[in-house]
Amino acid sequence: MRSFPIGPEVIEGTMPADTLDESKAKFSVDFQNHYAFKFCGIWCDFWAIDYDQMRMLMKHLWKREVSEEELAQVGERVWNLGRLFNVREGFVRADDNVPKVWLEKPFTKGLSAGKIIGVERFNEVLGEYYSLRGWDENGVPTEAKLSELGIDVRL
Repeated sequence: MRSFPIGPEVIEGTMPADTLDESKAKFSVDFQNHYAFKFCGIWCDFWAIDYDQMRMLMKHLWKREVSEEELAQVGERVWNLGRLFNVREGFVRADDNVPKVWLEKPFTKGLSAGKIIGVERFNEVLGEYYSLRGWDENGVPTEAKLSELGIDVRL
């Protein structure tokens, strides 16, 4: 629910639906940040609100101009704080996996029929995702990332 690529994959056709390519990690980070801020506003999941609309709403609430980047950074803070909570509770990289059968068994229908994502490819993209997030190889937010976001937390 926090990264929903069906729009660009299926409706718009701007992102390949049948591969786990380099754009998926970046898309996930951006969309997760967007949705994290969206849900801070307690706006309906079915409202396809974009940053520009959120920016206009927040301008009235905060009584100042608001940038898209500022809203995205709030979402990024939320996402990192959530991750820190999970790390504190014992969440590790292995918990970011999906069932192996999803990665090893060929798809049987549609455009992806006969294709396999593969465990190795999944791990490559997961590592790219961690890097884009500013997390270490175990999926833990780095001190540099937390400092950049203004989060002062001792793990």
